[in-house]
Amino acid sequence: MAIDMSAVRQYQRELNNAADDVEYTRRKINEYKELLDGAWHSSDVKGLDLILEGLAHRCSRLREDLADIGRDVVINGEEIQAEEEKEEDG
Repeated sequence: MAIDMSAVRQYQRELNNAADDVEYTRRKINEYKELLDGAWHSSDVKGLDLILEGLAHRCSRLREDLADIGRDVVINGEEIQAEEEKEEDG
């Protein structure tokens, strides 16, 4: 059974779209953090700042992980395809 590289590339696109969504969420978290910092000054805000910074950091890592997985999926798909072609020729 031959690997369907168009399906592999579609999966990569879906992962990249998810990564874009996570990046958008990270940017919105940072926007809300800035609005909160400018509008409300108290010790409670510092705790919220830390939580929002942590969420933004996690979003960045998740975005990177999704992009890495997408690249790995294509690389592995190409390797499988090359092995399949080699078997057909050999």
